[in-house]
Amino acid sequence: MSEFDQNQPPPYEQQQAPPPYGQQQVPPQYGQAPPVYIPGEHRMAGFWESYRGYWRNYVNFDDRTSRAGYWWVVLANLIIGIILGLILGLTMGPEVLSSDEAIPFAGFGIVYYLWGFANIIPGLSIWVRRLHDINKRWTWVFMGLIPIAGGIILIVYAATGTKYVYENRWLNRPQVEKLV
Repeated sequence: MSEFDQNQPPPYEQQQAPPPYGQQQVPPQYGQAPPVYIPGEHRMAGFWESYRGYWRNYVNFDDRTSRAGYWWVVLANLIIGIILGLILGLTMGPEVLSSDEAIPFAGFGIVYYLWGFANIIPGLSIWVRRLHDINKRWTWVFMGLIPIAGGIILIVYAATGTKYVYENRWLNRPQVEKLV
């Protein structure tokens, strides 16, 4: 046999089949998820699970929140805000305000503003947890104080996926949806 023949791969019949899908041990690349899969750990959070986690962890500024968990909470708060706003608008319309019947309907306005006020601390905490998930410090919340550009930057950050980089110090902390 010549040296050229020894370096050739074995014939097709003698080659080993690749391992089944999911059992390949590939080292993680920069910016990708680790190859280990734990059943139930990487599923998306549901609507109710996320919204319950939002209220149960309203002062939790240390962990992280997934992209799906954040946007489910935004959707829930948007729906509740629209419903309360419609009720307030229908009961406090211009014809009601000009009459003497405005006093009994003032309770809807109080409920609307109390609900908005109650969302300040949980809203800040979910923003901080979302920033932790993309490997940003909590101080990036102040970016929202910059008119127009700050809000756009924060929306882009909220839409960014989880950063699976080795420098992410919040990566080993649990996601809030898993705590409920």
